Amino acid sequence: MRWIIVFALGMLILTGCDTLSSTAPTPLPSAAAPRSTSTTGTANTTPAATTPDAYPAPNAAYPAPAAAGAYPAPVQKQGPKFTINEPIKVADSQVSGTGPSGVTIKLMDITSGGQNLGETTISGDGTYKFDVAGKLKAGSWLAVQLGSSQSNGVNPEDFISGPGYQDTPFVGVIFTSAHVQ
Repeated sequence: MRWIIVFALGMLILTGCDTLSSTAPTPLPSAAAPRSTSTTGTANTTPAATTPDAYPAPNAAYPAPAAAGAYPAPVQKQGPKFTINEPIKVADSQVSGTGPSGVTIKLMDITSGGQNLGETTISGDGTYKFDVAGKLKAGSWLAVQLGSSQSNGVNPEDFISGPGYQDTPFVGVIFTSAHVQ
């Protein structure tokens, strides 16, 4: 007997909900739609006044974008260029290249998880050399990275971008790379 009462109440509730959901919603007045403001039964087709709480107004234009050049575009300082002279052979005893003079750099084997193969300071003429006799493996990728001893007045912030700049996972920032043949 209880289940019949529960079933009947449930049906009554569902029927009531169905009746409410089947009626069409009454549209809100808008500034663009004609609205009847007459009490005599004839429709007045003059547009209604804008309602201050109507948001967003229908057919309202979006605000114009800011003028070009309103904000200065960020300028990223271009860092210096580093190179590695190629080709590099397994039998080579030196790896050389170019870069900004006075900068301390490291030669890394990025194939071996960033193994440090040496550290040197780039000479006044912008060239460097690493002694790598017996350290090179065929198929390895070598990369140039800033060195650890920057006591010579070099600011690492001057190297946050530039040609060849790459932030390499598990190795760090490198500036150029080359393949060992």
